[in-house]
Amino acid sequence: MNLKYVEVGECEASAEPARAQHEGKAAKRCGALRIKPTREFIEVAGVFSLIVIALWTPRYAAIFMIAAAIWILIATLTSPRSASELGVGRIGLRKSVWIAVSGALLAAAILGAGAIEGTLHTFPWLPRPLLHSGVYAVWALVQQFITLSFFFIRFERLLASGTKAVVTTALLFSAVHIPNWVLLVATAMMGLVFAEIFRRYRNIYWLGVAHALLGIALAMALPDALHHQMNVGVAYLSYPGQ
Repeated sequence: MNLKYVEVGECEASAEPARAQHEGKAAKRCGALRIKPTREFIEVAGVFSLIVIALWTPRYAAIFMIAAAIWILIATLTSPRSASELGVGRIGLRKSVWIAVSGALLAAAILGAGAIEGTLHTFPWLPRPLLHSGVYAVWALVQQFITLSFFFIRFERLLASGTKAVVTTALLFSAVHIPNWVLLVATAMMGLVFAEIFRRYRNIYWLGVAHALLGIALAMALPDALHHQMNVGVAYLSYPGQ
């Protein structure tokens, strides 16, 4: 008998390995079965709490964010999940390149709309806007790893449903952008689409590219008065003029 990875992160006996490979799931293993659900629940709750505290506690934000990063790193390195299961392998990379292309086209449309409305602008408050954009692109990929390679795969098993995991991940991704209503709406929609794409292709790289392009486009096309220079949490509330 062969093993087939199923949507909820478990394995079952199957006589159809070719079908599993065709669906892009052949490279996923059964490592999640060796992880206790209690541990994954604690990881999800703990890391999310640290991130929220960091966003709303400016004085100690760096401490809590570093703590969250260390927790994510340790949890990932000690997890039996493979690189393919985490979405950082090569599986799905070629088939999902359309995501980056679609993201670029949508970003261009957003910039075009900003130009038509007369709200298109650069980042005059940044001494090195190109360098900052490059750093943001890396941060976009890191966000996708946290959102999908950490939270989504745990929700997928804890909720025993890929669909529920997609919705829950999107809600969580949106929630960390409170009270920035522009990003709340944008990340809720992007979270649903990106989580579903990740569920199908199991790769975060092109999602990171699309995230970066869309984020920069929104920052340039919308007035700062709407998104407060893309700040969230207490930084949004302390924006000048707020």
